[in-house]
Amino acid sequence: MSDLSKVASLLALQGREGFFEVNAINGSTWLTARNLRRCLPPLESLTWELEPQINAVALKRAGRYLERLPSSLLWVRTETGKSASRLRTFHPRPHLVIREGSTVRYVAFWALEDPLSGEWLDRANRRIAHHLAAPKKHCGDGFRFVLPGTILRADRARPLPVELVSYEPGLVTAREVVGRLREAPDPDAWRNAPVRERV
Repeated sequence: MSDLSKVASLLALQGREGFFEVNAINGSTWLTARNLRRCLPPLESLTWELEPQINAVALKRAGRYLERLPSSLLWVRTETGKSASRLRTFHPRPHLVIREGSTVRYVAFWALEDPLSGEWLDRANRRIAHHLAAPKKHCGDGFRFVLPGTILRADRARPLPVELVSYEPGLVTAREVVGRLREAPDPDAWRNAPVRERV
């Protein structure tokens, strides 16, 4: 099974509805969730030059707008050695892990038995990020990731290959992944804090 087939299998857990947008240097293409397993692997020939990224949560049309569907995935992106080290010892282990070159930038995914949506998805991802001391800016349902097999060249002194480093298919509940983790602090708490009067 190719690396893109493994990614397609993971994304396809989100059901047969909706679609995924693959953005590349020369434009974008849309893959329906129904045909993801068939359509994503042939893109392997494009990953070498076009640096494709794909959204982690399926989309659907809602009138003139795009709406995100519930997600059967939780994820985290690490950007420091401390976060990467914590990810290596995290349980349950992620079902799929992608790494950018020999850096500490990993993207890890957990496949869920039951999908989460909206605020619940964001809260669960923020708990993982908070526990691993990873950036919380990647926690929302608009998250996109680089496909394995890609060679990142744009704005870089040296090319950086993106590879799939771990794939262990399975399903877990959101409670198994984040149930024991503390709630992440609210980033907007300062907006809601009462204003103290000067004496």
